[in-house]
Amino acid sequence: MANAVIKANTAQFAKELAPARKAGIKPALVTCSEAGEQAAFVAQRMLELREEGTDLSQMAVLYRSHFHALELQLELTRRNIPFSITSGIRFFEQAHLKDLIAYLKLVSNPRDELSFKRITQMLPGVGGKGADKLWKCFQEIPHHPERRQKVRSPRP
Repeated sequence: MANAVIKANTAQFAKELAPARKAGIKPALVTCSEAGEQAAFVAQRMLELREEGTDLSQMAVLYRSHFHALELQLELTRRNIPFSITSGIRFFEQAHLKDLIAYLKLVSNPRDELSFKRITQMLPGVGGKGADKLWKCFQEIPHHPERRQKVRSPRP
């Protein structure tokens, strides 16, 4: 199968791939209209294979780009199917999401030191020591609920 795929590439160096293992089940081509449908299909197929006797630890899902994995991670979690990611990071462990979560946590709890320091270290020229100094100054500001601005949802 791999040889048929690479043969279509006219810019490639001529080569013939040979398998290291004996032939097995060939991959199936399944057409899905959207990512959620694809994730549901993969999760369902994993459960079917497990019922047929294949251990989940013997299964792998390959994808071209890590952002394709979000829907699958959510679907596997929803169905209580354990999984691990061996390359890349889980969706909620990505730095920009941790930054957003730190901001939301600090808005709801101004005494959250870790969130405060994470946010301040995103500022240019602020490192660990600078964040510590800013935290000490920040602690001197009264954080009474009546002094915080109320955030309201816009009315439709």
